[in-house]
Amino acid sequence: QFYLFIKGLLFSNKLKTSKEINDYLQQLSHSKTNFNIDTQSSILISPTMDKIIVHHHDDYFQKFAFGESCVKIRNEEKIYGLFHDKIENFQISKLFDNHDKENTFCSFKLSNANVRSNNNNKTLNLVLPLIEFFKLTQGKTITIEAYINTLLSQLNTEVSNQLKAAIDSLLRLKNKYAQINIPLGLVHRDFKLWNVKNYEKPLIFDFEETIMDGPPMEDLFNYLIDPIIMNKTQKDVSDFVFNKQNIRLYKFYLNELNLKVDFDLFLKIYLFNKILFLKYDNKDSVSNKYIALLNHINIIFV
Repeated sequence: QFYLFIKGLLFSNKLKTSKEINDYLQQLSHSKTNFNIDTQSSILISPTMDKIIVHHHDDYFQKFAFGESCVKIRNEEKIYGLFHDKIENFQISKLFDNHDKENTFCSFKLSNANVRSNNNNKTLNLVLPLIEFFKLTQGKTITIEAYINTLLSQLNTEVSNQLKAAIDSLLRLKNKYAQINIPLGLVHRDFKLWNVKNYEKPLIFDFEETIMDGPPMEDLFNYLIDPIIMNKTQKDVSDFVFNKQNIRLYKFYLNELNLKVDFDLFLKIYLFNKILFLKYDNKDSVSNKYIALLNHINIIFV
């Protein structure tokens, strides 16, 4: 803020017009797309430069994607198609005006005109919303042995000593639970504080990474762990994950799905899934944090 203040005093840069901004976005995206820029909008450009979100304030958001980012936008559009009017414990935005030119461009608009936005002063309770979210595609089941084998088959990277210890913990789980069946359902995969709004019914959004056959509890663990993993010690994160209040949430979740297994099974599955996802995304520094956390939990809570 100080830098921008000084820059504003020293330089009298002319503000860009809507057309100039639109031209810039067209150059950036190598397209002739009209981004509908006006004085009541703001713009977010992804780090990969192939996704642009235009927020028309108090009206709607519009997502534009080009090239590889179209895959995630198409997935998000498909996920929105799963929701229905009878959702009880959470709410979603309304998707409309979608466009898709295969391999080149896709977009859609999101409106919150349908959203009940009364602020909820109570602590955000996400367990019931996440259980309902998970159950939307629940139907398929898989044995622990088969699921862990599938996880391990995705490991296409050099195995460090730290990662080897994490793999060994997964193999112990496979031997312990083997033929026990678990349900697979709808999992957000990027569920964090900034992807949900604390309204009377939580508003959940950003379904680009969402899958329809994920394991139970993943979104709950991600909500608790991912925002703090990089700036807290493994002990601090572990103490938080295993505090009494959170353990009550885990047990309630498992009871609602009628699962007779320890929650640490799904915690370790979540952590390993996160390790694989981050390594695939070339985020080794974050992945190493998750490996260290999994190994710490294995030492403290065998």
